[in-house]
Amino acid sequence: SEPVSMLIQPKAAVPAAPLSPPPSPPEDGSTLIRPRKDGQALQSGEFVLWEASTWPCCLLSPLCCSTVKWTVTNKKIDQVHGCCGTSEDTIDVRRITDLKYRASSICCCCRGTITIYSADNTDSEVNINTWGTRTCYVALKEAWGAAKANVAADVGGADNL
Repeated sequence: SEPVSMLIQPKAAVPAAPLSPPPSPPEDGSTLIRPRKDGQALQSGEFVLWEASTWPCCLLSPLCCSTVKWTVTNKKIDQVHGCCGTSEDTIDVRRITDLKYRASSICCCCRGTITIYSADNTDSEVNINTWGTRTCYVALKEAWGAAKANVAADVGGADNL
């Protein structure tokens, strides 16, 4: 009989099918940018960071027409709410003054609240509370940092005083 070490030999993994090449970039040189779910056009240089719906009345929200739809891009935060989405609010990312993220104490790794403070008199504090907000918070924080850097760069030098 053969020793056990001779019977079990590791084999190199072989793909079931040949690997396909990565997709080719568009011929016009543009990048592939995901469109908004609501169909609104993106501005030049704008891209979607996160989109989701929140239900303030839990499972009854769709029945009560109180679902809130969020679209967060690198330039703005759009909120559609009210009966059948009749109200819309927008916060320019450049007007954000502070961001805060708090994980839920019960579902600490999956659910949380993003609090957005802005220099907007009508929406000075906005909360997004749902599942998967951590990735949105990180992306929004990076976009906010980039927006602040661009605003600081556009102020001009001493010649413009």
